[in-house]
Amino acid sequence: MDIDIFLKFIDELADEARAIARKFFGEQPSMEHKADRTPVTQADRDIEAALAASIRGTFPEHRIIGEEFGEQSAPSSQALADCYTWIIDPVDGTGSFAVGNPLFGTLIGVLKNGAPWLGAIEVPVLQERWVGSPSGSFLNGHRVTTSQCEKLGDAKLCTTSPDIFDAQGRQAFERVGARVALRRYGGDCYNYALLAKGRVDLVIESGLQPYDYLPLVPVIEAAGGIITDWTGRPLRRHSDGRVIAAATETLHRQALVLLAE
Repeated sequence: MDIDIFLKFIDELADEARAIARKFFGEQPSMEHKADRTPVTQADRDIEAALAASIRGTFPEHRIIGEEFGEQSAPSSQALADCYTWIIDPVDGTGSFAVGNPLFGTLIGVLKNGAPWLGAIEVPVLQERWVGSPSGSFLNGHRVTTSQCEKLGDAKLCTTSPDIFDAQGRQAFERVGARVALRRYGGDCYNYALLAKGRVDLVIESGLQPYDYLPLVPVIEAAGGIITDWTGRPLRRHSDGRVIAAATETLHRQALVLLAE
């Protein structure tokens, strides 16, 4: 199937997500907590429902996995369902969204034969859209690349919150954080977008779900970066949720050594 068909459709999905997110963001969104204590708003549900309906209408034979409604298996061809899987995180950074912080986004990804193939980070309030594919990584149609940072001591490190780490993970993060030039908290998926653009050099997180990280992989890799689990293995649907993204392989290796100590 022509990749341009997928990329055009991803743009259409991102347009849908942007419109819904901006409508809710202008209001005072009500926030609830799911059984796992993670926050959710009506925007999360409406965006995922709209995108899933569009995907089902255009690619009825594809599988869909979303944060709010789980997996929707294809009703027909199992072969095509196994080949193409859509990943949706309707609001990555629901907490940021709920308090009026614009650094949240909608993540849209496509797995091909189980591996990340296409990905998008739609940041509705900033009207920024990052799309990664085999042809490159682009911000609003303009190619972006990661920085050339190869020294941990020169690196700018980001993570969403220290609260995402367990005790052992926090110690591992601190070993890296003690060696970098700068570290900042907050940002959710926007940290990875900034890494693809060359403004951030390193992102380390834990406790992520497949919909949190799989759409990011094509954006980071097509920009020249590397994104894996904490042991250096490629990210797949059943990875353990510990993620490290780096601008260069050299920087990635240095950080992995400290994470493993």
